[in-house]
Amino acid sequence: MYKMIVMDLDGTLLRSNSTVSENSKRAIQKCKDQGIKVVLASGRMHYAMKPIIKELGLEEGLHIGGNGSIIFSLQGFIEVLPVVKEEKYPDLIDKLQKEQVEMLAYSKENIYYDFAPKLTQTIRRFYNNRIFPIQTKSIKDLKNIIKIVLYIKEQEKRKEEKIKKLLQEEVAIYRSHSLFVDIIHKNISKYRALQHVMKKYKINPKEVMAIGDSENDVEMIKNVGWGIAMCNGSDIVKHKADYITSKSNDQDGIVDILEQFVLKKAS
Repeated sequence: MYKMIVMDLDGTLLRSNSTVSENSKRAIQKCKDQGIKVVLASGRMHYAMKPIIKELGLEEGLHIGGNGSIIFSLQGFIEVLPVVKEEKYPDLIDKLQKEQVEMLAYSKENIYYDFAPKLTQTIRRFYNNRIFPIQTKSIKDLKNIIKIVLYIKEQEKRKEEKIKKLLQEEVAIYRSHSLFVDIIHKNISKYRALQHVMKKYKINPKEVMAIGDSENDVEMIKNVGWGIAMCNGSDIVKHKADYITSKSNDQDGIVDILEQFVLKKAS
């Protein structure tokens, strides 16, 4: 029996309209009733995860935000890592600006931008009251930035690969959405944060089920006991998964998995 279930949000637990179905809520509650730890692991920052955590009644547990750069509970933070060392940050931004790509810079509390009309329009539905234009001279002047998000469509493979090649020695780069590429600390990932959470709960990786849909979920999916890819997910995730759902995030794919492999076996 699994002691922990780790699930991504966008494209996995959440429907395309960013809501959680009533069926998903009930299935997660049943897992909790059986003593199973339910951990949310998202590319979203903690402040965009909190309403969902409360809606699901998961306030007491640990969760993973910012693709692993933040481990937190609603009571406080365990770990927060900046994207790069402070002295390297301006050079990182210089390289990105030369590529003429829209970007957002995420701190522990807010999101900042110089000029990013497409990005801000898309992100605002998640972080509306936390997005601010830069008040300083440049985005380069910001301090303690945890994550940078770039607006690069999934079809723009050449641009994405160029930036990965340019920055791969300095940072970790993951596609977290069909429109976004995330840049975080090079020693950070959802799985590395999950290792900390598993240690805290004294749970072995073999006792963990992980469910996701994007490139940023691959490491945790291939390193736990049972790694599951959503059928609506990217091919890279499906190739590394132990199992692929038959139902999408809009068809209660999470519920189907929990009922088949967790709740049914426990009953």
